Amino acid sequence: MTEFHKLTVDFSSDNVQKVKSSIRKINQLLENSCQKTGLYYRHQELFKKIIEQQFGLNKTSYLEPLMFLFYEAKFCIDNHDLEPLYHHINISFSRSLHVAVCFYKNLDIEDKVKQSLIIVLAMLLSDHVDENITIRGLMIAHGKNTATSIQTVVNSLCGNYLFDAIDMPINVGVSSIIQEANALIDTFNTTKGFILMVDMGSLSQLYSEISSHINGDLLVVNNLTTITALDLALKMQQKMTFQEITNRVDQGYHIDTQYFEGVSQNINILVSCVSGLGIAEKISELFQTLMPDNIQIVPVDYSTLKYKIMNCDWNYFKQTILVLTTVDIDDKIPFDQMNIYDLLDATGERKLNKCLSQYLSQDKLKN
Repeated sequence: MTEFHKLTVDFSSDNVQKVKSSIRKINQLLENSCQKTGLYYRHQELFKKIIEQQFGLNKTSYLEPLMFLFYEAKFCIDNHDLEPLYHHINISFSRSLHVAVCFYKNLDIEDKVKQSLIIVLAMLLSDHVDENITIRGLMIAHGKNTATSIQTVVNSLCGNYLFDAIDMPINVGVSSIIQEANALIDTFNTTKGFILMVDMGSLSQLYSEISSHINGDLLVVNNLTTITALDLALKMQQKMTFQEITNRVDQGYHIDTQYFEGVSQNINILVSCVSGLGIAEKISELFQTLMPDNIQIVPVDYSTLKYKIMNCDWNYFKQTILVLTTVDIDDKIPFDQMNIYDLLDATGERKLNKCLSQYLSQDKLKN
């Protein structure tokens, strides 16, 4: 379909809607054409179990027959378009993409077809998944189906995808669960916060094993139950900030919670403005386009920055190579700091280049 190729050039909402419309027309043309084989019922069963129930997307059943047609036909997007499309969808529809990936990993299918179907399904699911939920949540519990059962109830009651889950059968060691959790977390954007819910105190020690994979703040809630998970899910769905959720949890729960704060596990540059976090976020977005993937630009509230410096919380800055602010920092600090306005003259430009010299090539620095 040429529409998919157009998306690699212009992934605008209008073009995305055109592709979705084209896909739905295919469904109308081929309605009732598929044979109800064992594979058909297997596909239908998995779609209901994983997408409608486990991820709570209970209004998506109409998509299943359409996706089976693509699956049965072994639909493929052109090789040259797969990677850029996947990249665009991961940026715009990351939660929908994750649901699609979880569905297709349960079906035996060749890789090129799988990647193509993941892209198609993620685009269609984006009409139902709330992509504005920025906090990620994960449940881990002992038992063959304990965590996924709670996940199913919570996501279904919320009518959307809020939580992921990992079951820990009694005969499985913690090390394999840590490996699975880290692999999952590595696919998430955790800069807005990550909530880990566990059912036993022993699992709360997972923090030390997964913290290096989390690029942001972490809240660990010990004693996973349906009620506490639903409460947190509703707060996430209401778009509460991570700090607001943490404060509410501290006030309302009679269970053990732990809050671990951090900026980023990646090499980073912090941007902070006295005038507000919004300005810092805009500046960060601009700077990020100029930086390589291994350097993360992180906006930080100015009061938080000052508090960390006053309390000499240097662990907070362990991966920070530079702090950019709109006012000078007079305190003695173990990292480089620049006033953003200094970048307007040659001296400031030279200082910035010196800070970045070991991370950027000379050509990049000149640009």
